[in-house]
Amino acid sequence: MMYGFIDTTEQYTGKTLPAEALQLNGEYLEDLIEGYRTLTVQGREALSGVVATDNIGLRAGSLFRSRRYPERIITVRYQLICDDAESFRAAYNKLAGILDIEEGVMVFADEPDKYFVGIPGTLEDVEPGRNAVVSSIQFVCPDPFKYSVEEHEAQVLEDGTLFCDYHGTFPSHPTLSAQFLKEGDVTDEGEESTITGNGDCGYIAFFDSDEHILQFGDPDEADAETFPATQTLLAASPGTKTAWTAVMKSKWPVNTASGAVTDGTAKTGTVGMIPTALAATSSYYVGATSYGSGSGWHGPCISAAVPADKSGNAGADNWEFQYAMKFAHFNSTEGRKAVGEISCYLSDANGYKIAGVRVRKTKAGENGEIIFILNNTVVDKFSVYIGAHNQYFGNNMDAHYKTIGGKKVLIPAVRANKIVKITKNGTKVTISAGGITRTYTRTMNSLRRITFHFKSYGTQPTMAYSGIYSWKLCKMFCETYRDNPNKFTASDLLEVDTGSGDVLLNGDPAPGLGAIGNQWEEFVLLPGENQLGWSCSDWCTSPPVVGMKYREVYL
Repeated sequence: MMYGFIDTTEQYTGKTLPAEALQLNGEYLEDLIEGYRTLTVQGREALSGVVATDNIGLRAGSLFRSRRYPERIITVRYQLICDDAESFRAAYNKLAGILDIEEGVMVFADEPDKYFVGIPGTLEDVEPGRNAVVSSIQFVCPDPFKYSVEEHEAQVLEDGTLFCDYHGTFPSHPTLSAQFLKEGDVTDEGEESTITGNGDCGYIAFFDSDEHILQFGDPDEADAETFPATQTLLAASPGTKTAWTAVMKSKWPVNTASGAVTDGTAKTGTVGMIPTALAATSSYYVGATSYGSGSGWHGPCISAAVPADKSGNAGADNWEFQYAMKFAHFNSTEGRKAVGEISCYLSDANGYKIAGVRVRKTKAGENGEIIFILNNTVVDKFSVYIGAHNQYFGNNMDAHYKTIGGKKVLIPAVRANKIVKITKNGTKVTISAGGITRTYTRTMNSLRRITFHFKSYGTQPTMAYSGIYSWKLCKMFCETYRDNPNKFTASDLLEVDTGSGDVLLNGDPAPGLGAIGNQWEEFVLLPGENQLGWSCSDWCTSPPVVGMKYREVYL
């Protein structure tokens, strides 16, 4: 490709970016440093492989053993022209600060749909005593390939297999997913329902046309036998505008005094369904439709007693409670003034808090707190960013281009965790909130009640986003004849990154689900048409919904 020539002795003052201008982590260096301009870039070309061979006796030629691709070195040659020594030193200091990163997403202006991941390396010395220099920066790419900015999604064919026409020039490791049947004791519309267990499954396996396989769970797991079982006692995913029905209100009464946990916050206001976003087509979550009034912390709470299991035993000594929530402020001057809190308390028969998680923002700014509670005592506290696209409980955001100053800039993706999980097994208690996980050793009373409290303070502005999407309580080791505590149960989401080997179950790492013989290295998409099949336990009456996402990889 031919690019326009710029004399290196002529200072660049225009707004047009060079063809090979480097965008590093979403911003062009030309926009960040006055007087900086990219001249040439070397090392983006197709990469040569390193071939290893063996000589065998007197045989002519050699025997091919392997080929690998070494790390890539990308050299960016640039000019920096400033009016005086002071401004030159300031510009050079700023360049050094920008390059003080471990890894950077590198997008070049002439190829905005692809990116490299590079580590800033050698910064070539410049000639002393000058305010106009030409020098270079080396970026080391341990992963030598470039990737499509857009993440593609495979087509699900009528027979349930996954299909894609892959346009990359090098094999790509896809991301696989399996969403197991969503069900609860309350439907998405808030109506009473029965938990059927139809989505329970022992294993799921993915395989390609060359019979490479990835397997998760236990293919030998039976569906039912007598053993200490796990039972789901509470579950709901209310997601529509009208989901807060009489059934929901009877299971989760609002602002009840008897048996509900108290922490000094006034129980005022009302609860209902709130849009999860500004869009007219948005889904809904449970939250405060009004906070009532008060000079201190106040707001509505909902509280439910833990039902008896199928054998009639009340309470739970070993359990896993999980819920998904949203908590964020608008990214504006007024939005940052907001305060609020969502508290969740797990209590015994007397209202004593045996475990809990509080997510709150108590003052103007962008930060909030995540607080872990065990046996009525704060055991950990974490300061976290709580803006609209925070990684803990905020809005998801896809990687996208945004026009800033007439130029397209890549804005990185944000995937909020949103999950809070509290698990007790014997004396081992694990709390996970927004991806922050801690494990403790504690003796606790039996779990009898769960309470959510939505809070505001005085007349301060309230949080833009504050609500609960779903919740599920599973009691472990119930003495009854019922379905096995299967590897996968209702509403579970399995996600598998075949490149890194990471396995997530409902957002939490679950490496133990993968089979020892999984063929991670060979499980790739090849240039051209690819079709992947899958299978699961033959006794699973409602098979999961599978999916596949991938980025195209280029030499």
